Amino acid sequence: IAQEAVTNVARHAAAARAHVSLTLALGDGEARLEVRDDGRGFVPAEALARERNREHFGLRGKIDVLSGTFGKALGGAVGGYISGKKEIIELLRQKSRTYLFSNSVPPSVVIASIRALDLLKEKPELLKNVSENAKYFRDGAKKLGFEVLDGIHPIVPVMLGDAAKTQEMSKKLLEKGLFVVGLWFPVVPEGTARLRFQISAAHTKEQIDHALQILSEVGKEMGVIQ
Repeated sequence: IAQEAVTNVARHAAAARAHVSLTLALGDGEARLEVRDDGRGFVPAEALARERNREHFGLRGKIDVLSGTFGKALGGAVGGYISGKKEIIELLRQKSRTYLFSNSVPPSVVIASIRALDLLKEKPELLKNVSENAKYFRDGAKKLGFEVLDGIHPIVPVMLGDAAKTQEMSKKLLEKGLFVVGLWFPVVPEGTARLRFQISAAHTKEQIDHALQILSEVGKEMGVIQ
């Protein structure tokens, strides 16, 4: 893999401030590069089949570079990973600015992330549970009348548009016992302020119903929904 190709992809991704997943698939002497926003964590196999991924295209074991996060995917840790052949990793260690000026991941995070990966192997039903919980909450919020971005991942954005309204609603939800982070410019594009709900495999349907009830009450109080 040409150093120039990897360097150029990394440069464009940094310029776009993208949280990037880099995939290089080699075949017939050609390198195909795909860069996409991939800050969503792990999703179950049945959901992956609907996306452009290595399993779907029969490329398992043929991908040269894989990237992912330890935060959203593995339960609130920090950092992430890039895996690949030794030569590629050595190149990135020497040429990646974000790596050169970053501190090492704390040992406690490393151990916690390894244990989280072990749990996913031991209990694959966790992926199924989080997928079902996310769909349940997403469908419930839509039925209430909220604008919810489509998706299959457990991070569910409820769109409000206005930054001040989002900040106020986040505070009101917390006062009623529902902790939800609000995002607005410059974290997201101007005019796309949102509440970001993070659904877990550990949530019960009763807890999700309670969250939807609080969301409905505050939404009606603020005139976001009828």
